[in-house]
Amino acid sequence: MAENEVCEKLKDMLLNNFDVDPGSFEWDVPLEDLQQKFSSLGYLVFFEQVINEHFEGKFQILENINTSVHTPNDVCQLIMEELKTNPYKL
Repeated sequence: MAENEVCEKLKDMLLNNFDVDPGSFEWDVPLEDLQQKFSSLGYLVFFEQVINEHFEGKFQILENINTSVHTPNDVCQLIMEELKTNPYKL
């Protein structure tokens, strides 16, 4: 899967499943600034579950991001790294 496809899937996921306002979405804005609910552990757990379902893998979102700092672009890069590490997922 190409990086632009992964990023677009992630964007759609954020807009459709996590109440991120399409008008305020930006790739380089921390997740908590896009949606305050990302400060909640439960919301982050749900985020990881949805990513794992959409990309059919086991992505370590909880262990690798801080939602007050990391952006959708960072999450996209994390997904791409995992897909490259485990090519069976491509």
